[in-house]
Amino acid sequence: MLLPLASARLSLLASTALSASYPTSLKLIYAADGAPLSPAVITALRFAVMAGLAQLVLTTTPASSSGGSEEDGVSPGFWPAAAELGFWACAGAQLNTASLREISVVRGALLLASINVLTPTLSSVLGTTDAQRQLTPRTWAACLLALASSVVALADDAAATGVAPSGLQLSFGDALMLGAACCYATQQVRLSALVVEYPPKMLAAARLQTQAACSLAFLLPLAVGGADGGGGALPWAVLSEPLSVTQGALIAFSAVCAVIGTVLQFQGQRVVPAASAQPIYASSPVLAALWAFVVLHEPVTQSEVLGAVGVCGAAVLAGATNQTAA
Repeated sequence: MLLPLASARLSLLASTALSASYPTSLKLIYAADGAPLSPAVITALRFAVMAGLAQLVLTTTPASSSGGSEEDGVSPGFWPAAAELGFWACAGAQLNTASLREISVVRGALLLASINVLTPTLSSVLGTTDAQRQLTPRTWAACLLALASSVVALADDAAATGVAPSGLQLSFGDALMLGAACCYATQQVRLSALVVEYPPKMLAAARLQTQAACSLAFLLPLAVGGADGGGGALPWAVLSEPLSVTQGALIAFSAVCAVIGTVLQFQGQRVVPAASAQPIYASSPVLAALWAFVVLHEPVTQSEVLGAVGVCGAAVLAGATNQTAA
């Protein structure tokens, strides 16, 4: 079991690294020349590209290579399962994208680390098997260590930027990011229950398609009502003023990273339960800060480095938990 488990953990780590590039890509999209794009429009365009790539995955990947039979992919519960995952992914992405208009990449990544406690808590309630509901003390310790490390770094970030001069206060952008964390945590817990029933690659591709449909369903009422979901160009404005090459390239890049990351996540969580996988995902603030530092030149404080060390320690502790369970 060691080699499959190690491979699954590497898949989850690679998935996290790819996902962590999105905040930096989003900041570059907001700053790029061209039509000003709202969070809702960016999400819809990105999800549309991802849905097209997902269809390519569905048409070129035999069901047998995805870990299941052809009947698994067309069973009555397959598309409802994909739609449920797509809804939570879309809701999280909308909140995440809107939040990053207001706060920095590093602060957003640290707030998103609240998933480290939300995921095991939800797993203990929503888990469909005893293995998913029964969490070891070491798993809880790893999740709490990751959360505490993020809080230390977040408090330092707030003090350094003057956001919270009299304690750790949350802004509207912070609240949006915490809402995104709740959506992502729910998706991870439900994924652990559903990915054992359906082929991972097919379910991943179907989720990408259903989340695109959810994004369009969210955008249409805004368009009919004349709103734009947070400022920026509506779809018909994008058509009249085409995307710049930079905007298009960045949206396509983030979409490709998301598709690859989603497939890797689904394959990894077929072996590693959500609660045990979450401390591995906890490396996201570290990786997001690294992307922001290298590409955007955002400063990184000593407390953030200390928090990153704690998060990495939590991931190692989670890995020890997985090996013991195996």
